[in-house]
Amino acid sequence: MEIKKRVGLRDGLGDYLPRRGELPKNALTLHDLGELIRRAGQDADFIVESEFKVSLDRDRLAKKIDWVWLARGQELKPIVAFEIEGRNVDPRSIAADCMKFKKCKALINVFALFQVDHDRTPKPEIPNGQLPEDRVKDWVKKYKQGVQVEAYRDEQLMASEGIERLQTSALNKLRKILKK
Repeated sequence: MEIKKRVGLRDGLGDYLPRRGELPKNALTLHDLGELIRRAGQDADFIVESEFKVSLDRDRLAKKIDWVWLARGQELKPIVAFEIEGRNVDPRSIAADCMKFKKCKALINVFALFQVDHDRTPKPEIPNGQLPEDRVKDWVKKYKQGVQVEAYRDEQLMASEGIERLQTSALNKLRKILKK
């Protein structure tokens, strides 16, 4: 269980020519953020799956987690679950994502927040100036669903050693469960 240092983990991601105004350094679109998550999971030797199905209850249809990193040999056990949302995510989406995280039972649950819309314009800012990741964590606490989450902006994951910290954390948690 080692991280394969891929040359160019971040190659070709971000660095957009904005349609208007400025974009934050290392900000990504939804699709590029998903690609960063996919590459990082593969580099850490996880099986990477998009739209991982979880059943909320017997009477409801299955919902899908955006991305998961699965341990080899334990393909049905998510180690990391990711929900990708815009930095201005609606609180109702946060609540729905928390329900999916709870049913998914991953060891690490991550809200990955993108800041660039599909048309290369910035996603709207949070009205009160709160950092998007802090806003997500505050809403998670309000919903009291008993799920622990981490929240990161795209620029944090793109920063030097950003997504790599998640790789290391996931591998450390996997080693602990494999020792049991």
